[in-house]
Amino acid sequence: MIIIFSNIIDGVVAFRKLLLFCLAGFVVTMIFPKGGFSQDTSGLVKTDSITYVLYEKQQWDELIKVGEAAIKNGTDFYYLRMRLGIARYVQHNYRHAIPHFEKAIVFVPGDQIAYEYLYYSYLFAGRGSDSKRIRPHLNETTKAKMGLAKSSFIDEIYFEGGPGISDFEELKKNWSHSAKTDTIYSSTTYFKGYEYFHGGIRLNIFPKLGIYQGYGLLDAPAQQNIRYNKTERQQFERTAVQNEYYGNVELQLPNGFKITGASHFLWINYESRMAYYDPEINDIAFDTLANNIDDYVVSLSVKKDFSFGTININGTYGELDKDEVEQLGLSFIYYPYGNLNFYGITGIGNKWDREGSRQIFTQEIGIKLFNNVWVEGNATIGSLMNYSENNAFVVYNAPEDIDNKYEAVLIFAATRHFEFSVRYRYMQRESGYLDYKDFEKPEIIKTKYPYHSIIGGIKWKF
Repeated sequence: MIIIFSNIIDGVVAFRKLLLFCLAGFVVTMIFPKGGFSQDTSGLVKTDSITYVLYEKQQWDELIKVGEAAIKNGTDFYYLRMRLGIARYVQHNYRHAIPHFEKAIVFVPGDQIAYEYLYYSYLFAGRGSDSKRIRPHLNETTKAKMGLAKSSFIDEIYFEGGPGISDFEELKKNWSHSAKTDTIYSSTTYFKGYEYFHGGIRLNIFPKLGIYQGYGLLDAPAQQNIRYNKTERQQFERTAVQNEYYGNVELQLPNGFKITGASHFLWINYESRMAYYDPEINDIAFDTLANNIDDYVVSLSVKKDFSFGTININGTYGELDKDEVEQLGLSFIYYPYGNLNFYGITGIGNKWDREGSRQIFTQEIGIKLFNNVWVEGNATIGSLMNYSENNAFVVYNAPEDIDNKYEAVLIFAATRHFEFSVRYRYMQRESGYLDYKDFEKPEIIKTKYPYHSIIGGIKWKF
């Protein structure tokens, strides 16, 4: 009887050992499904145990320190990545959380918890195109829990517009001064400002592919002044009308790559006066000329996202004011805290046109002031005549030199769907008037003056 009972106990012990062995095998397979038992099992179990305790205690800093050291030493598994990703996520360091959730999905494809965290990490890290790219991997239950509506063909609708205001009092002083000299003939144009409007729509063609189409209209009144000898100046009012088409195509690829191609076409129409001496009346006469200019710019940019920021290489080519213009630029977007609470953009570029080769430097800083409220400040230093930026969305094709540009922007994300922005832009423009003291040696006298604009924007996201 004792022997039989002893054999039963031995059998139970053996069965329990077998069960524990199978369970351990299942856990290790879940932890490292693609690597099998190639890792050091003792190191794996130890890391799993330590990081689990730290995770339960919400000791995020220590968890990150231990977990990332383990990965460097070759220990890597699903739960470790999820714990590290959540630790970074809780600290709002979304950029550093992203690679952990991406790796967790490699270990366990289709895992909805990892995909949900990854979706929000992309969104809060400023990588909205990536969040759209992975939406098809979210099942209907997860989407319902997250409150995500069915993807719409229309992604967003955008409107912006506002006035430009020229401060040309200094120009008037120079013009008055020319009357006191021995000038034979002089001519200049005052650009008084403009009224600007743009409306566009972004479409979701595929989760990885989006297209933006937009139309713009700009009315720019000006005054052309002509003086012959010391006679009273002749003033002519005119308005330049500029119709614009802008479109871009964005392709979001895995591994943080994004390619954007864009085109911007501008059709400008205005009248100008040309003075000439008419011997029949023995005086100056004027002809009215109709001017039609067709400008265009095409752009291509390639972005690569990293945990520490984004590198962007961009180039443009076009014809502006009958001048062939080329640009090449490199910029770096950095997020010191891995989120949109504070960020900066530093860029350097080169522009080639009929004036030669010129360098342009840009710097932008963005800060989250309050919940859903951001402010941005940026400066662009260099000659900006016929310069384009933001994937050729903005083109500075005014017939004047622009030395520098400074901007301040307020962005208010009122709801999940509605965003409002106000942009103040200050430019230092350079006007010139043509001055003839004799008809063999004309002179162009240039004067710098301030130019202001205010642009309000409304964006509705579907």
